[in-house]
Amino acid sequence: MGINRRRDDIYAYVQRTARDRAALADALATVEEFNSRLAAGRTPWFWPTIGAALITKHHWLVIACDSCNTITEMDLTMKPRDPDAPIRVALNDVRCLRCNGHGRRRIMGLARFPAP
Repeated sequence: MGINRRRDDIYAYVQRTARDRAALADALATVEEFNSRLAAGRTPWFWPTIGAALITKHHWLVIACDSCNTITEMDLTMKPRDPDAPIRVALNDVRCLRCNGHGRRRIMGLARFPAP
């Protein structure tokens, strides 16, 4: 008969889920604070990471073009990106279709679902 490691496995699973739950709560607080600052028209002094956006399921990046007032949404799950990178790096992949990329893009927030 072998050594029974079931108790150790259960303990490790409980510890891992507790860490995951704490990480989810921190990431959700960060994303909500970021969205509330942008909605109030205040300057965000921080950028949540792509990993935080993916963990909290707020993976739709809402982007506005200041020159033509077009709003674009981008799904952060479609292209593999570094999870430690801020969401600002995703602006490099966005190009306004209306003004052919000549306008100034800005992030309006993160959303769980695309706008209807």
